[in-house]
Amino acid sequence: MRKRFKKTNVPIKQIIVILIMVIMTILVSISTIYATQRTRTKELNKVLQSFKNNIDNLNKQYSLRSNSAPITFKDSEELEEIQPEEDKIPVQVDLGKEVDVKADESQKISKKLIEKKKANNSGPTYYIKINYTANVVTIYQKDGNGDYTIPVKAFVCSTGTATPRSGIYRTIRKFRWRALFGGVYGQYATTITGSILFHSVPYYSQNAGTLEYQEYDKLGTTASAGCIRLTVRDTKWIYDNCAIGTYVEFYSSSNPGPLGKPSAQKISSNVECRNWDPTDPDGNNPWKNQPVQKDETNKPSTAPTQPSKEPNEPSPSPDTSGPGNDPDEKEPEPTPEETPSPKPDQNTITPPEISDE
Repeated sequence: MRKRFKKTNVPIKQIIVILIMVIMTILVSISTIYATQRTRTKELNKVLQSFKNNIDNLNKQYSLRSNSAPITFKDSEELEEIQPEEDKIPVQVDLGKEVDVKADESQKISKKLIEKKKANNSGPTYYIKINYTANVVTIYQKDGNGDYTIPVKAFVCSTGTATPRSGIYRTIRKFRWRALFGGVYGQYATTITGSILFHSVPYYSQNAGTLEYQEYDKLGTTASAGCIRLTVRDTKWIYDNCAIGTYVEFYSSSNPGPLGKPSAQKISSNVECRNWDPTDPDGNNPWKNQPVQKDETNKPSTAPTQPSKEPNEPSPSPDTSGPGNDPDEKEPEPTPEETPSPKPDQNTITPPEISDE
């Protein structure tokens, strides 16, 4: 016997509504997923852009500009020198802060490299030695054999706690103004290694009239965080004359060097001019209108010369031929008749002239 099934008549409208709801649910889900993905993409783009900006800032701080040649390592020991022309060294203004002051030990140069450059009759024009103990910088140039033995200049400086005590490095880059540790700035900076530089005494801003004059008065003593502070005149000489790749050697000795230790003028007492470095060639420098002051602080002293003896007036020597000069002999009692006359008679022997032998 066959079973009969009842036919269920589902309205077509209800089926259409259900389909539309399913489609809308799918579209909402897709839209939500798309919106979430888009938000994540924007956030990722922001992170990437921030990372890119940080990379650009690092390149500005620690890399040469495109019109300057880079310095790269070769054979993990030798720096390959690609010397830019001096007039093409860019004026770099760095607004960032140095977070640390230290040397990069990986940039040390071996003396074997210097000997190799000597054998090839190449190498920098000058060789710089920094005496940490004496706070003196001495510049050497080559002799006839190609050795850096001829001292040509000596600068008074201030070293610091992070200054290397030994090792040979090569200069890497130059800055017209450089941001320094502590939110201050230095003129005519030359990087030696890591964040150790030659630079002027610090300024409060990138303005030559904002010098930290108290720090200027400390030149010749250990006063920096680790960089080599110099007068503007001296650091500008290095900036202008010592090409990128110049050897810089650190050492410590109580002997300041073959040219001695120069002195620096004390400026704190001059309220009118003390915000400027006296050696700065800037045309607005008020020190140019001041009388020249000679500082005798570290002037080498000369041994006093002994006064020459006048041969025409020899000092009379006592007569050793008479009695009374023997310590074992008793001195006779003097009588008025035996008192010698102060004027020499004809029998007195005149002493000869004393010679400087």
